[in-house]
Amino acid sequence: MHCSHKTEVELIWGPPGTGKTKIISTLLLSFLRMGYRALTCAPTNVAITGVASCVTELMKEALETDDSFCSLGDIILFGNKERLKLGSDIEEIYLDYRVQRLTKCLGHLTGWTDSMIYLLEDCVSEYRMLLENESTRERENSKEKEIKEESREETDASSETYKSFLDFVRKRFVSISSPPKECFLELCKHLPKSYTQSNFKNMISLIGLHESFGTLLFQDSVESEVLEELFSREKVVGDTPQPLMDIPFQLQARRRECLSVLKTLQGSFNELGMTEESIKDFCLQAASLLLCTASTSYKLHSVKMRPPRILVIDEAAQLKECESAIPLQLRGLRHAILVGDELQLPAMVESNISREAGFGRSLFERMSSLGHSKHLLNIQYRMHPSISSFPNMNFYSNRILDAPNVKRKGYEKHYLPGPMFGTYSFINIVDGREEQGYVGYGWRNLVEVAVVMKILLNLYKGNYI
Repeated sequence: MHCSHKTEVELIWGPPGTGKTKIISTLLLSFLRMGYRALTCAPTNVAITGVASCVTELMKEALETDDSFCSLGDIILFGNKERLKLGSDIEEIYLDYRVQRLTKCLGHLTGWTDSMIYLLEDCVSEYRMLLENESTRERENSKEKEIKEESREETDASSETYKSFLDFVRKRFVSISSPPKECFLELCKHLPKSYTQSNFKNMISLIGLHESFGTLLFQDSVESEVLEELFSREKVVGDTPQPLMDIPFQLQARRRECLSVLKTLQGSFNELGMTEESIKDFCLQAASLLLCTASTSYKLHSVKMRPPRILVIDEAAQLKECESAIPLQLRGLRHAILVGDELQLPAMVESNISREAGFGRSLFERMSSLGHSKHLLNIQYRMHPSISSFPNMNFYSNRILDAPNVKRKGYEKHYLPGPMFGTYSFINIVDGREEQGYVGYGWRNLVEVAVVMKILLNLYKGNYI
């Protein structure tokens, strides 16, 4: 993995219950720590959401103990929302949801940042323009022969809106409100660590500077004329003398610091763009872990981005060889890790001719048949030993060991009484007959369906399901 000039393909052979998903998730977080970019694919939406859920859970656990670890913004799941059937645990890493949240936050933050910069940079010119407009309006009114009482009252009210420059700045400052802290938190959650690391410090700094500026601005000892003279100076950047007890000079210093941080953040926000399409491209370009089905990975071929270094395929034995070519053709890939078990369900091929021609074969199966070495996961954590013994003996040559958790006495359950329902039950339905189902649903055996329904009903009555 560390040698950029080498390419490797690794096979991880994972029989049932051996923790394939946990292994993949742990590998992905290791790649994240090492700074490697990885694409993870699976043949089905169910499989990829399973990986996404496990990765997210491990990521959140890591964030609780390691502040320097990457953020959720480094992980992106994309694909068809309806087919993915997103749960609340992985919604935050789903691309469309992230784009929606970022678009809303960036719109709010950009507007707030622009307003604050305008106030701090142009408050003097805006105030003087306001006075000039007011003076012009009064001169025009004085030339009129008759001025209605209502107009006079309106003029008096508008002239008293801002009694002084200090009053003007205070009211404008209050109207703009405090920094949107919730938006800052959303950005830190949905943007990658590489982007938020420096910007987060600026956001925290800005909150403190904003509060300090507001506290100083509303001090009783602030003189309007002195403040106006200081704020009217063209050169805002640079060192300004700050007598410790001189509040106007302290305000000028806070103003300078606020502007510096605001303009830095403004530049960062502008880099992201404001359209959903530009934000979507940024998320795909910046994320370190990309998750999708193999067929959906075609979208990455049209995205201008730093290519992923590693491809990980879950349930690789169920992915047709031709489908695996979609992500494997991405430029820049150096390593591939195929995780699966060719002794479990193969890829789905409806055409008998295609199946006989070998189109249902997976890349995992092909490489395995050619003698490529496989890393066997030889400890299973799911089945009671009385259950695991059958597949272990008949398919895996007794190479699979039972984990301590499945050997405990409390792990053994007896759901249905009778000799028919032991550890294994092979029920022969002699009166059943297969018939063509609805279009697209293949064959069905209604007698077998009735038997299964009866067993499920008994389990339900016994509160076992």
